[in-house]
Amino acid sequence: WNVVNGLVQGDFNVDTLTQILQKCHLECEYEIDGLVCAVNDLEFQADLGELNMRPKGKMAFKFPNETAKSKIKNIEFQVGSTGRITPVAVLEKVKILGVDIERASVYNMAYLQKLELDVGAEVLVCRANDVIPRIEDTLVKTGTVASHPKKCPVCSGKVEMQGEYLVCINSDSCPAQQVGKLENWISNLNVLELGETLIHKLFESGLVTDIA
Repeated sequence: WNVVNGLVQGDFNVDTLTQILQKCHLECEYEIDGLVCAVNDLEFQADLGELNMRPKGKMAFKFPNETAKSKIKNIEFQVGSTGRITPVAVLEKVKILGVDIERASVYNMAYLQKLELDVGAEVLVCRANDVIPRIEDTLVKTGTVASHPKKCPVCSGKVEMQGEYLVCINSDSCPAQQVGKLENWISNLNVLELGETLIHKLFESGLVTDIA
């Protein structure tokens, strides 16, 4: 087997996949989130063929997310460009993979209710794919669940549940949605000179209110 993880490659004989994982963890001097093991014979790899466009001569392993315990200090609600209102947990600072985490996404109201989250709850936090802070589980519940806002936290417009998501339906005049659409449009055009800060200033000054 040939183990490839970032810049490290090595050939060695093993009897089990567990030995591959153990050897990789011992020899790798930096954090990795997974590895790919391949049969160390290109002709044999080709003979093994593919299944659903996946080569049978290779196996990918994704390591479990590293987690840490924290407590919820507050729950805020952010409005996206589509009007979706996302709960965000404000946490007691915790370090994961060398990064201080103080905020974590809760995805939607259904996920918040499933984990029974509220201020004071003790939670297990991870960085999804070693990047995005996320609440993985609730360790100590408060006995209560945070309720969603009755109106949009940005424009005070009407909100409604659409499936799992709480949505602000004031799409024409909600500043969060207007700015979000501008940011998405500029990003898709790859206009590097117009960043989020400048877009916000243009919007707040009244010089720009929509794409047109």
